[in-house]
Amino acid sequence: LDLDIEDRILADVLQKKIDETESYNLTNLKLPERRKRNYDFWRGDQLNEAEFETWQVPHKNNLIWQDLEHRIAIAAGRMPDIIVTPADNTDEKKKSARSFEKILDIKVKNDVTKRIMKDGLRDLHNELTAAVKVRWDKIRGEFTYELVRPGKFGVDFTATIPHDGFTADNAE
Repeated sequence: LDLDIEDRILADVLQKKIDETESYNLTNLKLPERRKRNYDFWRGDQLNEAEFETWQVPHKNNLIWQDLEHRIAIAAGRMPDIIVTPADNTDEKKKSARSFEKILDIKVKNDVTKRIMKDGLRDLHNELTAAVKVRWDKIRGEFTYELVRPGKFGVDFTATIPHDGFTADNAE
C-alpha cells in the first residue's frame, strides 16, 4: 500500500476519525453503559440488594447466562464446511483441491478454533462487537486464529454495511 500523502497528515486524519467514532459511540450509542449492563445481566448482577426490604431474600436464577451459553454452544458446534474449488478441472487440480479442503477442515473444526468462536460470540453479545484475527505464524508454519478484544478495535460509524454482511472485503 502506497499512499501519496505525508505520514503526519495520514496520522492526523486517522486520529480524527477515531476520535469522531469514539465520541459517537459514547454519546449516541452509549456503548460503555450498554456493555456494562450486558455484562451485569450475564453475570447475574442485576439485583440491587440495598433496595430490598429486610424480609426479602435475594434470589438469582440467571436464565440470561444459561440461554446465551446454550446458544453459543449450538452456534460454535456447527462450524461451516470448507469447500475448495480448483481454478481448472484437471484431475491433478481436483485432487489437490480435495487435499487442501481436508487440511482446512481439520484446522477450522478443532477445539481451539471452536473455543475462539465461542469467546467471539460471547463478546458479540456482551460487547456488541467481535473480531477474530487470522494471521500466519512463521514459527509454527500455519495460520493461527486470535480473538481481538473489543476495546482494541473500532468500526467507523459512517461506514456502509452492505446487505450481504459486514466483512473487510465489502465495506467502506
